[in-house]
Amino acid sequence: YMLVRRFASSYRQNHNDDNVYHLLNATVSGYFNLAPLIVTVHDMMPFALFNERARSYANLGWLISFIVQKNMKLGVDNAARIICVSEYTKKDLLRFIDVDSKKIRVIYHGVNNKFFKPRDKLEARRKLGLPLNEPIILNVGNEEPRKNIPTLLKSFRWLLNDVPNALLIRVGEKTSLTEKLIKTMGLNGKVLYRRASSDEIGLYYSASDMLVH
Repeated sequence: YMLVRRFASSYRQNHNDDNVYHLLNATVSGYFNLAPLIVTVHDMMPFALFNERARSYANLGWLISFIVQKNMKLGVDNAARIICVSEYTKKDLLRFIDVDSKKIRVIYHGVNNKFFKPRDKLEARRKLGLPLNEPIILNVGNEEPRKNIPTLLKSFRWLLNDVPNALLIRVGEKTSLTEKLIKTMGLNGKVLYRRASSDEIGLYYSASDMLVH
């Protein structure tokens, strides 16, 4: 956060003539004393999962989480307009921060149709080197505790009792905890971890039979 503050100070000094400022990261928006300011709020995780985030930062967890909340409050309070990416995020924002609802506009994320479009399942599997005839379940994202990957693995293990040839593909990171769980549950070879480019992630969606969040 010292680096963010230093960058914010430098930015203010060199961009005083800009007509409007748009910050895409609401959690650091309080450092940017700019006007007129637009802030995009993607979610309210620093508030909704305060205890979890605090633990993830180890010894300084509570202090860092408190600073994140304080800066986010300051940023949205100073903003001339606030963009929320969903009605749910808007609802959460109003629940956690006393902000004028008239400043908020809900604008959904766009979709790049070049990458994300329906494709032939078998063709997508061939390009990705995946089995052509086995049921594939897809999960995309990181492994923060709120993503609940252990429950995903337990559910998949139960599923294998009825669908023994199913595969679970995780596009994202793999923590040491997850690796240990996979070994303990005997899921080696049934859970595949992949990294994907922007083009490839669209192929994974088309190649899969089911998407799990």
